[in-house]
Amino acid sequence: MRGILIVLGRRLGVLPEPPPRPLVPPIEDLVRDLRRLRVAHNQHTPGESMVRRRAATAAYDDALGQALTALGLPDALSALAPGTERDAERLRVEWLLEQEGLRFRP
Repeated sequence: MRGILIVLGRRLGVLPEPPPRPLVPPIEDLVRDLRRLRVAHNQHTPGESMVRRRAATAAYDDALGQALTALGLPDALSALAPGTERDAERLRVEWLLEQEGLRFRP
C-alpha cells in the first residue's frame, strides 16, 4: 500500500523523484574487482585455453573501463581492437587510475 502512495505522490508532484541510481558500482567494489581480475589477466596456467585467457583480459578491460567512467575519465581502451595498441593503452590506463588514487596493483 505504501508503494502505491509513493508512486501516486510522485505522479501528482507532491513527492520528489528518487535520486538517480549510479551507472557504475561503488568504487570499493571496482577496486576489489580490478585486483582480482588483474591476477586472472596476468597469471595463466599451463594448458589454459586461449578462450579463457581472452575472457580474463576482456573482463579486466571492462573493469578498467568502469573505473574510468566512475572517475569521469575518458575511456579509449574499449575502442581499441585486441593487439599491441590495446595492450599499451591498458598499461596507460592502469597508471592513470593509480595517479587518481586507485591502488589495485601490488
